[in-house]
Order: sequence, then C-alpha cells, then structure tokens
Amino acid sequence: MSQTKRDQRQRGRYLGGKVPFGFRVDEDGGLVQDAQEQAIIAQARDMRAGGAMLRKIQAAIEAQHGCRLSLDALHRVVKGTA
Repeated sequence: MSQTKRDQRQRGRYLGGKVPFGFRVDEDGGLVQDAQEQAIIAQARDMRAGGAMLRKIQAAIEAQHGCRLSLDALHRVVKGTA
C-alpha cells in the first residue's frame, strides 16, 4: 500500500469503490452516516428481529421509501456487515 493511501486510511478518508448503503462521502472525503438510509437500516433490522423474511423486508422498504435493495445487500445490512 502506498504511503498516500496509508495516510488517507489513517485519517478516515474514503479510498474509493461503491459507497456502502447507509453512508455518503462528505466534503473532506470521509464516510459519514446518511440519516435517511440509516433509518431504513434500522427498520430492516427491526423487521428481521421480528421474524420477517428478507423478501418481505425488501418489499416493505421499496413500498415505503422507494428504495430498492438487492437481497444480498439487504442481508449485509441486517447482519451489520454493510
């Protein structure tokens, strides 16, 4: 890893790639939470904790928020690995 990337990582800068759902890149190049997407994540986790299947969660999020997540992305979100 180059010195530049190492320095940027230590400063919490976003180094590229797809921005994870629930976050956005701020003016300083760091990842910060997106309040609207974090609310969707909280809803998905609550529904999953209540026993809802991923497809039902996916349909509810799309109907209520107009946000379409793949089942893989939704699974990562509810597991906390996104």
